[in-house]
Amino acid sequence: MKLKHFLVFFILLIQISGFSQVNETNEKDTIKYKNIIIESDEILNENPFKDCEKTDIYITFDNIVKENVFLLRNFEDQCLEICGTNKAIPASKIYGFSLNKRFFRSTHKYNREFVFAERLLKGKTSFYCSRNIRDLHYKNDYSYFITHKSDTTKMIFVSNGNIKEIANKYFVDCKSAYKDAMNFVPKYRTIQRITLPITFVFGVAYGFIKLTPWYENKQLEYSLLSVAVASLSTYVFFRLKARYLHPNDMIRIVAKYNSCL
Repeated sequence: MKLKHFLVFFILLIQISGFSQVNETNEKDTIKYKNIIIESDEILNENPFKDCEKTDIYITFDNIVKENVFLLRNFEDQCLEICGTNKAIPASKIYGFSLNKRFFRSTHKYNREFVFAERLLKGKTSFYCSRNIRDLHYKNDYSYFITHKSDTTKMIFVSNGNIKEIANKYFVDCKSAYKDAMNFVPKYRTIQRITLPITFVFGVAYGFIKLTPWYENKQLEYSLLSVAVASLSTYVFFRLKARYLHPNDMIRIVAKYNSCL
């Protein structure tokens, strides 16, 4: 019984400490950059091409050709289909394209897929975003890239998984941008790794005893169930508490960084 009480108390204490954490994103900062804030995710979800359109295609940075094309996105190597022909230009073979004052860079993701990422913020450090077409139902359904002032040709992949490394390497000389970026570093990973196995072990033990007709111990059943429920609720709480980078978050972070330069 003492072990049960200790585990339940410990798990509840963890939850209370989690509630005490304050969201440090400054509302004034969001208002400050409102002129470049993405108002609707559908803007990034929609294909920029309504139909075949005359497009500036950057074969290289300074080699531009014009073609009537349509963007095909649902491929590992996205491509521009040349209208009226059976030809297509893969993203892996060109630098990018511009259409209706919107610029898209060709880049490969961490899994070697080639995509066209739209430039949402231009500056000494620019920000690019690509919607993950196959994962539209997930919170983190975007791929983010930045180009740093030290090498504007290199597309740097950014995610919740590596935001700490990115912040320490590229944003550390701007306090406000660095602090904002560090707010998205995944937290409580150790707690999640502990509570999920606890839920499984105590849940299985409860089920085994409950289904054993010749063994009856209501007090033990209650103890096992209490720990399993408390552990599961802790795991779910911290999973839901996780903060996922949204394009607006990246816009704000990069805009803060550029304002420091």
